[in-house]
Amino acid sequence: MHANRFFLIAFPALLLPLFAFAQPRISVDPPSFEAELFVGRFETGNFTITNEGDAALNWQVQIDVVMAPDGGIGRDWLTLDQFGGEVAAGQGQVIECRVGGGRLPSGEYMAEIHFLTNDPENADYVVTVVAMVNDAPDLDVNWLDQAGYPDLIDFNLLNEQVLADTDYSTTFTITNQGTEDLYVERMIIGGNEFSLEEDVNMEFILAPTEFRDFHLHFLAADTGDYRSTLTITSNDPIEGEFFLPLHANTTLSPEMDVSQDTLLFEVGDQPVTHQFQISNFGQAPLIWSASCILIEGDRRDTSAIRVTVDPIEGEVAPGSFEAIGVSVECLDDRSLEMHYLLRIVSNDPLLEEYFVDVFITRTSDVLDESVMTLPADHILSGCYPNPFNASTTLILNVPIRSEVVVKVFDALGREQGELFRGSKEAGIHQLSLEAGDFPAGTYLIQAEVGGRMEQVEVQLVR
Repeated sequence: MHANRFFLIAFPALLLPLFAFAQPRISVDPPSFEAELFVGRFETGNFTITNEGDAALNWQVQIDVVMAPDGGIGRDWLTLDQFGGEVAAGQGQVIECRVGGGRLPSGEYMAEIHFLTNDPENADYVVTVVAMVNDAPDLDVNWLDQAGYPDLIDFNLLNEQVLADTDYSTTFTITNQGTEDLYVERMIIGGNEFSLEEDVNMEFILAPTEFRDFHLHFLAADTGDYRSTLTITSNDPIEGEFFLPLHANTTLSPEMDVSQDTLLFEVGDQPVTHQFQISNFGQAPLIWSASCILIEGDRRDTSAIRVTVDPIEGEVAPGSFEAIGVSVECLDDRSLEMHYLLRIVSNDPLLEEYFVDVFITRTSDVLDESVMTLPADHILSGCYPNPFNASTTLILNVPIRSEVVVKVFDALGREQGELFRGSKEAGIHQLSLEAGDFPAGTYLIQAEVGGRMEQVEVQLVR
């Protein structure tokens, strides 16, 4: 017969925690944040949330303002970049705290950041933030976004080309965004190419919210890359010296000159061609293109005429010129009077467009009163070609029947000959000047019509 045996197993108290649930445990570093700043400024700091437990930590934030000056209650003077999250066991999470900003009243601010968590021992973990906001001036310098704000003022961002011996300007503004008077002691610019229209040595005071505009100029005699710095010295406690970088790069440019402003066509059965020249007096290649625009005349007549420009575009090297031919051909025998504009577009920054008047008349006779006349603003409408080699044609506009005298002078004003003397009917007339044995150089053609005198300059090349 077997006896029943009973075994008693004792569980020590030390083994009981093995059956406890895993829990999170929050800690925040630093446990408080203090800042001293000026009105209009802000300061940032970081809090690190660490989970020292063995379960995920869930948290969210609630901010309570404990103290603020009159007018500061309810203002967003304390902000965080995160307001909740989850931190794994043994891990940490960084959140950024920003204090100040805006136009807060001066004084002492205090707030409590409540981290509401699932930590059973720290369900409401509190961190204190204290800020002392002091009155002070606040220098702010502002300029055009397209000029390079906020990094620098760059004149090349404002202008397609910046040329030597050309003055360029822009403005910037100094504002006092603080709560005390801003005292600007001086403004200094290194070098001679950048300058202020105002006296750089002047001292001035700006009351809170007051501003003042200034005019910055750039002028360089030569091409090159120019850099400098505008230094503004003031009683701003944070930016006692403000440094504004300046930049400009001057480049070479073309300079277009067109020998004619008027072309006259008296067209019969045969095509007529006139030439003019596009010269480049600049230091960079001149790129141009041309097109014709009808501005006066019956558009139905365009089917009876063909206007050709050859070449229609081109590139002229510095110090050189290109001859352009304009041809007019009548396709039937109808009479017509037409006025075109020859539009020349170039990369000359100072002469991007130039217009040549093209007057076309179909008659069987030489120019007379039946020809379309030019406006009577000038009695001389130019010479073509110009410069010339063997001969050039002078266009003379006679508003009413008049006595006409046309003479030729050299560059020193000495008379070289008389081109015409006599009476001319009203209308547009052509006079031809033959170079003969004249030496190369500059000549002046002087015309006197009814007591009114004008002159035009021509270049003879050999």
